[in-house]
Amino acid sequence: MYIAKENTMFTGDSKEPRPHTSFSQIDTYQQCPRKWAFRYVYKLERERLSHYLIFGSAVHTVLARIYAKKMLSNDSTTPEEAVDFWVDDFDKAIDAAEMSIDYGKTGYSDLQTLGMGMVEEFASKPLGVIVVGVEKEFRADIIDPATGEVMDKQMLGYLDALVMAGGELVVHEHKTAARKWSDRKIADDLQASIYLWATNASRLTFNVLMKTKMPRVDRHQTSRTEAEIELALQSVVNGLKGQQAGLFEAKRVGPYGNHCATCEFSRQCENRGPI
Repeated sequence: MYIAKENTMFTGDSKEPRPHTSFSQIDTYQQCPRKWAFRYVYKLERERLSHYLIFGSAVHTVLARIYAKKMLSNDSTTPEEAVDFWVDDFDKAIDAAEMSIDYGKTGYSDLQTLGMGMVEEFASKPLGVIVVGVEKEFRADIIDPATGEVMDKQMLGYLDALVMAGGELVVHEHKTAARKWSDRKIADDLQASIYLWATNASRLTFNVLMKTKMPRVDRHQTSRTEAEIELALQSVVNGLKGQQAGLFEAKRVGPYGNHCATCEFSRQCENRGPI
């Protein structure tokens, strides 16, 4: 297995960074190569900005503040403080949007209320860990497991939080979801594989804030075997090689259903034809 422990660079390292990819880019390419090309090759402007992106960004900002407070002062954030964070950060995220937001059938007030309940629920239970990093950037060399070739691009990532729990290094990642995550989704999650490979952490915990009427937080722990890491790296390498070869076909259905309806390039894709 090709572990990146010795090749991983965190923020502040002096090495000159190389061109990079990210989990987000690889995930987009696997969802739909054409969507990846529209965004990263042709650099087309988005047709619309989904409220999902704004909402998720604001949740991440609130949780980063909660973890940062724990790291800097070892103090916990009260549920009331978390709600205040949300009111402030959600409005800032909306104000920072560079285009009109597509709320769909959900209005601003509904999202505001939903977010308040979610972060309040998250803050109602202590973190119970030692926080050693928040929104920590890393870069790692990508090595083809089949050939040993070092790819031209490095992997760039941002850990939501890095913590010590039970004497072990653990990555925390924050997500929002409308439905309960399946065991298969957790086991197959590429982001978990990439982040565990890059950090050499013992496990990763997903904090999944559920967008349900009665807010709850599901915490899923996962780890990876050496064989699973190799499969994930091969998937990343295959994606990079597909990008280099100009394989930009449209893919309407992915592992979690049809994503064309929510794609920010759907109309341009229909009008553009083959590329």
